[in-house]
Amino acid sequence: MGPQDASTFRLGKYVVDLGAGRVTDQDRRLPLNWKSFQALRLLVEARGTVVEREELFRRLWPEAEVDESTLAKCISQLRKGLTDGHPGAEYVETIPRVGYRLAMPVQETSIR
Repeated sequence: MGPQDASTFRLGKYVVDLGAGRVTDQDRRLPLNWKSFQALRLLVEARGTVVEREELFRRLWPEAEVDESTLAKCISQLRKGLTDGHPGAEYVETIPRVGYRLAMPVQETSIR
């Protein structure tokens, strides 16, 4: 089963349900905005490989011209949501001048 077929993944302490559009931590839903969740979706689907900035722009803002600060804000909001009071846990890694990747392994799961 590949990432396109599965819809639920474990990322560290979080359960990412792509089908339902939510991230939970012990049944508590994280308050991620839509763009940040979509960025997480792309990173989860990439399974630890780098998602280039151009791909993020193309997939997250297909009809709009946005600048680097918009992407940086989106990733910052994603990081803030994932750390949620637990500093030191780095979930999203920046690859300078290239893009982003998940810093933790992604595991398919049947948890719902």
